Amino acid sequence: MNCHTEYRYCHPEVARVVILSAAKDLLHGSITVVKGINMKAKIYITPKAGILDPQGLTIERSLPALGFEGVTNVRVGKYIELELPDGDSAGKAVDEMCHQLLANPIIEDFEFELVPE
Repeated sequence: MNCHTEYRYCHPEVARVVILSAAKDLLHGSITVVKGINMKAKIYITPKAGILDPQGLTIERSLPALGFEGVTNVRVGKYIELELPDGDSAGKAVDEMCHQLLANPIIEDFEFELVPE
């Protein structure tokens, strides 16, 4: 998906396709809306551009020995999943978690997506 770091907003065209698909499923009765369901946050944390990534460099240097030529710009990051209550403030809560604990905003970028459970 084409999304930005802040609150993981999706590119408008991607969001339109997702919304239209969900609306179609809702009209055809293949999904049910339930209030209070949990959200899953999928969080991706990577080193900022310009920050040394020794793990990425090691992988990049090792891949040719395994026959994978031409691979460049390898970055190693973290992937975190967590569940939280659904609500209007879920995105804000995950953003605050990332800023305060999960990522180091000085040297790491993060992005996340919220998925209904």
